[in-house]
Amino acid sequence: MRKWIVIGIILVLLVAGVAAYKYFMPASKVDQFSSDDEGFCYSGEIGDLQVGYTDPALSDFEVPVYPGAKAVSKNSTGNVIINGQKFLMGSFTSDDSKSNIISYYQEQIEGAITGTLEKENPETVIRSPNGPSVSISSKNSTSYIVIVKPL
Repeated sequence: MRKWIVIGIILVLLVAGVAAYKYFMPASKVDQFSSDDEGFCYSGEIGDLQVGYTDPALSDFEVPVYPGAKAVSKNSTGNVIINGQKFLMGSFTSDDSKSNIISYYQEQIEGAITGTLEKENPETVIRSPNGPSVSISSKNSTSYIVIVKPL
């Protein structure tokens, strides 16, 4: 008789544990993606992302786009919302050297803080204490510039 009571208690605890897990653990999101000519949206387990493309010439980054730099594509500048945080982002290229671009932005951003992300292709990040940041990298004699301004 004791054996059946112990087995019953174990089964009750097991069922209660499974029920509690299903109740307290949120269901995982299924990845959802949609896009059109004006931008795209992604929603999934890692978070939410919305991008609305904007005209690079009309974007105010609070720092100038490097002289002569060109937008990577017509869709490389936009308003971005990542898990509720809003940014204006733009991607540009230049044939000038990475060191010239770094010097330019260090002069343009008051109180600039400069750091380097060491990886296969090192990336220099120059940021304003309370404003935009600029990321500069280079590959095959092309420099890549990404400007991010919190909104």
